Amino acid sequence: MTGRYPSRFNMDVAMLGTENRGVPLDEVFFPQVLKQGGGYATHMVGKWHLGSHRWEYTPAYRGFDSFYGFLEGGQSYFTHLIPWNVPKMLAKLGIKSPASYDMIWQREANCGQGCAETVMDAYDTYTTHLFTDAAVRVINQHDKSCPLFLYLAYQAVHGPSQAPRKYVEPYDDLFKGDKLRNIYAGMLAALDEGVGNVTQALKNRDMFDNTIIVFTTDNGGPTDTCDVNGSRNGKYRGGKCTITEGGTRGNAFVSGGALTPRTSGSTYTKLAHAVDWLPTLAEAAGVSIDALGGKALDGKSQWSTMSEHTSDSPRAHLFYGYSTGHTGIPGLNGRHGSAVRTSDGWKLIRGIEGLKLPLEDIPGVKGFCSPDCTNCTKLNKHDLFFGECPVDSRKEGTIFPLASTTGTEYYQTTDSGLQMFDRDQSQPLAQAGTVPSSTLKAVARPGGKVSLYNLATDPRELRNLASENADKLNELTKLLDAYERYTYLAPNDDPALDKDCINAKRPENADGPNGIARRWPFCNPVATPKMEASATLKSTKTSNLRFSTVIFD
Repeated sequence: MTGRYPSRFNMDVAMLGTENRGVPLDEVFFPQVLKQGGGYATHMVGKWHLGSHRWEYTPAYRGFDSFYGFLEGGQSYFTHLIPWNVPKMLAKLGIKSPASYDMIWQREANCGQGCAETVMDAYDTYTTHLFTDAAVRVINQHDKSCPLFLYLAYQAVHGPSQAPRKYVEPYDDLFKGDKLRNIYAGMLAALDEGVGNVTQALKNRDMFDNTIIVFTTDNGGPTDTCDVNGSRNGKYRGGKCTITEGGTRGNAFVSGGALTPRTSGSTYTKLAHAVDWLPTLAEAAGVSIDALGGKALDGKSQWSTMSEHTSDSPRAHLFYGYSTGHTGIPGLNGRHGSAVRTSDGWKLIRGIEGLKLPLEDIPGVKGFCSPDCTNCTKLNKHDLFFGECPVDSRKEGTIFPLASTTGTEYYQTTDSGLQMFDRDQSQPLAQAGTVPSSTLKAVARPGGKVSLYNLATDPRELRNLASENADKLNELTKLLDAYERYTYLAPNDDPALDKDCINAKRPENADGPNGIARRWPFCNPVATPKMEASATLKSTKTSNLRFSTVIFD
């Protein structure tokens, strides 16, 4: 959204709903650039998760003319309650976050207290359908005399694993015996239907021929940690919450009637990063960007290379960021693990690869019926495939790694519950219920402290070449050092922390459906200077180009 690495302002790891944090207000967002430089109407539908403790951090104050969706990181697809898993289990990690309802509508820019409203009638309606309908409504109501930027951030296929039965059923035979994969297919089918409906809405209003559609993701599938679902990452190792290729590679496509015949149908294989979307789409729209708010862009425009099929890559290298950062969880704070790669496929990982919370593998945590596992019968009316509560996906005796820097500690399911073992001694160390949060550490990266991989020949990152290629190791070490220097944050330096709201607490309320508490910005606003893009901006004949950006989580 900013074209800058999130590690610059300590947004490496997802925020909790109780935090007074967000993308700093002096950062300029892409819709602000498009509005000022190209006269765009800008609308957002879907998941936000970039700051929600006070109104100034919400979408309608960051450049969007309207916002329909939820402010935080995930929720039940039907009740729209967050957290969707079991609060008792979260409490074991020191997280106090009672379930509440999160679905709001900001009808216009700068729409806050007295303007924004809780969408009460969304309760009991599948999130993917809600977001599709809202996006179609934006398209149908758009004034075609000005260009449009629509950012549609679907929740699907983020956890929890939930889908209406009619979308799951066609895949029963294909994924028989694999419940998570079966539900995942149903969630994806509903998403696919939604994208088709949005595309058809553009065609119905004769807008498609001048539209660029970007369909992308923000991480690899959570195959072994971070709320495991039925996703697959193919030949790549690891998944979400790691800096391995399985956690960081994402597929994307660019479509729409505005693409030239030469570009349409081609495959783009140049090195790219998510921060590249801002300058890439700005160039496509004819909006020139030299800087944003006096801050240098990390993104590189890929548009000319993509549309003209030139051989040179806009990027010689990229920074993956850090595997862990500020988490709000005792014992899990702090930056650890970083990685860099070059355009010819060399990759260096230094430190731990990612975050693994043993919490998600504790029996009972995978109860997705409701936050407290009390209304499974009620939710069964949706004919969910995941109707059991709780669900333990692991069989008796399965051993899996504890997040550990030593690589010797393990959790194992047993008749008596979850126990922590030392692999070398094969003796239980503690019952899961008494494991202190200080024992939750980051996953140890196999192969030593530093790993060097050649992704061109070893895409699964299985062969550590650090001891065999000293020159390449030295080259990438210097590159990683440089990246870490300009993303360095001193201890206790958290640019994302809103110090004006440091003592603010979320008040109790019963303002959601059926008397449920609602999620709502809870810090009183302070005088905040309006941030404008100080870039060199200009419109060209392509400024009437329309964007429909679709994100699936």
